[in-house]
Amino acid sequence: MDIDVENIILVLSGKGGVGKTTVAVNLAMELASQGYRTGLLDLDIHGPNVAKMLGIEGKSLQVLGKRIQPFPISGDLSVISMAFLLPDRDTLVIWRGPMKMTAICQFLEEVD
Repeated sequence: MDIDVENIILVLSGKGGVGKTTVAVNLAMELASQGYRTGLLDLDIHGPNVAKMLGIEGKSLQVLGKRIQPFPISGDLSVISMAFLLPDRDTLVIWRGPMKMTAICQFLEEVD
């Protein structure tokens, strides 16, 4: 996998409800406001809330060639989330390990 990214900040916890999404969204917004080209990748397969926090629920992704285009929030911030691939916000995703890993790999390999 060839990722052309200078810095990666990972926000994670083994426990739910501790504010991972809030921290990730605020961090991405601040970095973008300081002029850093920032991509926010929401890998929460079962409860993707980044789109909700940013007010972009219901938006869809575009594909150029074979590359998925992240949703642009501002000139310096773009977002990719499982939420963009679900028919609606109430859709449950019940996947086991191999399917989760396939989705994560697809996000990492096929998103610009």
